[in-house]
Amino acid sequence: MRVQFTPMVHRVRPKDHMRALLPVMPTRYAPLQSNGNGIQSVYLTELPAPFAEVLAGLIGAEAQSIPRTDREAIIRARRGQGIFTQRVMEIEQRCRITGVTNPVHLIASHGKPWRDSTNAERLNGENGLLLTPSIDQLFDRGFIGFEANGNLIVSPVAHRPSLERMEDRYA
Repeated sequence: MRVQFTPMVHRVRPKDHMRALLPVMPTRYAPLQSNGNGIQSVYLTELPAPFAEVLAGLIGAEAQSIPRTDREAIIRARRGQGIFTQRVMEIEQRCRITGVTNPVHLIASHGKPWRDSTNAERLNGENGLLLTPSIDQLFDRGFIGFEANGNLIVSPVAHRPSLERMEDRYA
């Protein structure tokens, strides 16, 4: 497998994020010590999906620059670890906005972000909601949210005409 290195614009210092990284760090061949220092003897180690997901969340948009085919392979691997999705689907059966029920078109999204959750919260179906990809993107970016009773909250910075067009398409 070929490896390509790309310098990052938004650099992440793992040492500053050990609270989020420690719970998902591999026990064997970990790339970091518990204090956040690197382990020089562990070079180009394979990262478990949960660790890679937290790391990508810390990196932000730059982590989205992964080529489409690689990204799809990662998504398929993540779906293989669908215990969270199963638990959310025991509680919800459709997208809260669009009403879509086909699981192929739904994403189990964390209500409390993964990086801020405990290990128990990360897998708790009560910490999730089912959304279609476009609605999930609006939710992840903070343009929409939900009250405790499930009612929709729309951010004042959301572009209302775009949201209305999306709603009209699904109505």
